[in-house]
Amino acid sequence: MYSVGVHLLFDFPWEWDPLFLPIDPAKNRYYWVWKHPGGTMVGTNERVVPAPLFDPQATEGDIEEILQRVQQHLPHLPFNRSRLYKTFAGVRTLRLRHAKQGTSSSAVSRRHQFAFTGGVLTLVG
Repeated sequence: MYSVGVHLLFDFPWEWDPLFLPIDPAKNRYYWVWKHPGGTMVGTNERVVPAPLFDPQATEGDIEEILQRVQQHLPHLPFNRSRLYKTFAGVRTLRLRHAKQGTSSSAVSRRHQFAFTGGVLTLVG
């Protein structure tokens, strides 16, 4: 199982404690806001993808979803496209060793493990 995390970087400083806020609690989807040397970073937990991506990118839908939520939850701060200057995404490999078919990614352990299969050593979790 693979998941993509999306990150948005805004050009103003975050001066408060880190936040962890809901996107869709029924599906265990949340996002976070915290200080970054380049300003304020906002990111999601994961979105499941069927295979690893060669060059993961934040999609327009990902960006819009995060912007809508952060503007709803923190309307007094300048979370808008004019202050957004960098987006990036990363892929995480999750180990499904004991997971049942159809298991949601939120139910899969994030504990890091090494897997050695077919002569390839992989870090998962």
